[in-house]
Amino acid sequence: MSKFDKIIGYKLCMGCGLCESLGKEKGYKLSLKPNGFYSVDVPESSMRDTRLEAKLASCCPSVSISGVGDSNIWGHNVGVYNTYSTDSNIRYKASSGGFVTSTCIYLLEKGLVNGVLHVGLVDGSPIENKLKASFTKEEIINNCSSRYAPALVFSEIKQILDLDNKKYVFVGKSCDILCLNNFIKEYPNYKDRIYCTICIFCAGMPSYNASIKIADSFKNTQGISRYQYRGNGWPGDFTIIYDDSSCNIKTYEDAWMNYLGKDIHYRCKVCPDSVGTIADISVCDSWVYENGKISFADRPGVSCVLLRSSKSKVIFDSMLSDTYIEADLMEESMLNYVQPNHVRKRLSSGYKLAFVNFTTGRLFNLKDLSLIRLCAQYNILRGIKEALGAKQRLNNWLSK
Repeated sequence: MSKFDKIIGYKLCMGCGLCESLGKEKGYKLSLKPNGFYSVDVPESSMRDTRLEAKLASCCPSVSISGVGDSNIWGHNVGVYNTYSTDSNIRYKASSGGFVTSTCIYLLEKGLVNGVLHVGLVDGSPIENKLKASFTKEEIINNCSSRYAPALVFSEIKQILDLDNKKYVFVGKSCDILCLNNFIKEYPNYKDRIYCTICIFCAGMPSYNASIKIADSFKNTQGISRYQYRGNGWPGDFTIIYDDSSCNIKTYEDAWMNYLGKDIHYRCKVCPDSVGTIADISVCDSWVYENGKISFADRPGVSCVLLRSSKSKVIFDSMLSDTYIEADLMEESMLNYVQPNHVRKRLSSGYKLAFVNFTTGRLFNLKDLSLIRLCAQYNILRGIKEALGAKQRLNNWLSK
């Protein structure tokens, strides 16, 4: 069995869409499965292209995973900051402080990029997500805010890049940036088309089914015009907006803890780089603690930003001097308290991947992830327990 077939057989396809972009003319297509995630459909045997499939397997971010060889939990950085947009409307509308939105606008207005590649709603759909190319400030703002559901991030990437010679900033999860990097390694003619990458910390990709369960919990039979996951405050409510402009809401905490976080793609559970060490800039919520735990009370949004390259530092300093953002230097050690779940994910991922890689016949190609050095910072008994749990969850995943 080929590596490509094994990825599909173990249900590890995360539905990024690259197979469709590169194999569209030969019948490779993404479709939404009953489990609420996208996965690739292959053409009839006579139409399959084994050479293309080998390339797709080498690009696949689910199993071809590379890092930067840094055993620091948070990855290499040249500065960590708490920051937010100076535009109060952007700060309110965006998911956490508006830093990402303001950065994209800055790069566009200064002529450093021609457009922004980021995820937004499919036109005419209340819930489906895909890659959007935004070329104006208004388009960027319209596509801001998190989308906690699958997205066809790369189903048209080659087609978009082949239209012209525009240069872009790319915004996505770590696995999205990994896919982009893998794609560029296979097709280096696109290398100069991406000016920089911005990664959003990721706790996992929930299924569409999770969002629909929230909508069903309201028992409202009206037509839904939009699923709004966050924004309009920090952290912002999960909001179902109906055709008559009425809405129902759940708090961010309720939506994530009781619905979205309970239906995550399996690959996310063994992710070795949820903090985006491979990006130029990584961004997360700078959660506030009250009485020893994270407070989700509504307040003005604040992003925690990790600058990972010299280019990102130049961009950040210029944004500060041009008053696009406000920022305060932050001790890196504070990230352990601001984002504690990512500490466990990073340090335990090597244990989990070792067991799963063995189970799948060494399906994963892991490079420069410093997994052994990260594992050495974790309790070995707890690591083995989590690895056994990951193996059992894979069995459960395959039985669905």
